[in-house]
Amino acid sequence: MNCKFMWLVFFLFFVPPLRCIAQQQPPHILPLKIISNRPYIQTIIGSDTLQFMLDVAAVNVIERDLVLKLGLSGGAAYQQHGAGAGTSLAFETRCDSLRLGPYLFKNQTLVALPLREIKEGMKLPYLDGLIGYDLFRDRIIEINYTTATFRFLNRYDGNGTPIPFTLYRNQIPLITVSVLGTSARLIVDTGDHSALTFNRPFAISHRLNDRFDAKDTTLTGYGIGGPVRATTFILPRIAIGEENYEHVLSRIPIAETGGFSRSDFDGSIGGKLLLGKVLTIDYPNKTLYLESVQNTIKEKKAP
Repeated sequence: MNCKFMWLVFFLFFVPPLRCIAQQQPPHILPLKIISNRPYIQTIIGSDTLQFMLDVAAVNVIERDLVLKLGLSGGAAYQQHGAGAGTSLAFETRCDSLRLGPYLFKNQTLVALPLREIKEGMKLPYLDGLIGYDLFRDRIIEINYTTATFRFLNRYDGNGTPIPFTLYRNQIPLITVSVLGTSARLIVDTGDHSALTFNRPFAISHRLNDRFDAKDTTLTGYGIGGPVRATTFILPRIAIGEENYEHVLSRIPIAETGGFSRSDFDGSIGGKLLLGKVLTIDYPNKTLYLESVQNTIKEKKAP
């Protein structure tokens, strides 16, 4: 995405309109697989059945090697930044149809990126692409980590505390939280398997490594642009909305380039913190809800 910054990566013409469907019938419940703290959903492109990750910090993405296999065409190539320190070659492609359960999205643009390194580095069983902001932008979505299900909602009717958000780079939910009494601007990233990540400038400014005796640098994940090496520590407390989380394993990526080196946001909330929760994002009203409920499934680890 050139200047379209994406997290792991970052309109859509939907036929028939989802809101029209929603007025006629209750929301469909679509099954997910939660693997390494990330939600995967069965995605059909044309006649091919694939497994895409639901990533609210990305646009729609497809594994670059699948473009030719699926008979899709490609546009001009460019270098794409992501969570890693490097860049990856990307280009845009289009598919005539993309289906999630009964929902059919026509004439979709996807960004083709090399996802194989992430898949192999994280030992994931599959990573054919990402479903992101392009399909979420005008809708209310619910990712239920406890039942491993996904829904497009007509309206939110839960009991969670509303948390307002803005859109970082016009696409990624960005909320303000309290880290030991200090405000921090964190994106919500369902494609990140970690619990909490703090960007390098924020960590340096608040001396997080020194204050919490951060451990030696280790490989903590992979993203567009390569591996993510970071120091890790236990954060005593963070407040998100009205809920406090204590003793949270957190990381500080050491790269001086890439997404986590930026100072226009302070870090990210990832999948490990979302396990056992229901995440609802109301994009039209820029409000999200994070509800804790009893865990009814066991998160699957990558083999």
